[in-house]
Amino acid sequence: TAFASCKLRGVNWTGAAWPRIDLAGPPSFEGCLLDDASFLGLKLDGLRLRGCSAKETDFREASLAGADLGGTDLAGALFNETGLSGADLSGARNYAISPAANRLKGAKFSLPEAMSLLYCLDIDIV
Repeated sequence: TAFASCKLRGVNWTGAAWPRIDLAGPPSFEGCLLDDASFLGLKLDGLRLRGCSAKETDFREASLAGADLGGTDLAGALFNETGLSGADLSGARNYAISPAANRLKGAKFSLPEAMSLLYCLDIDIV
């Protein structure tokens, strides 16, 4: 299922009957407005969320291994116990992701936004 340039603000994606939905792959969002949405606890490995606005979106406890979140605005998005192993966040911006509270092995980040990963480590950068 692919969505392009869609306004899907505030959608609670956890309400879908995911076990009964037979998709060829994870959903794909390109240039979509997904602000205030919820993906809480969903298994969406390989999700494509490219060039979207996902402000204040809830990704807590979701499995997003290998996901592509490149170029997406993640201001205020919630990440806790989120599986982002192998995910591509290059070009993503405004995220606050704690390396201690999420699985990030092999994830890709780009500068300068990747510096935000250090803010959660309780260290002083001089």
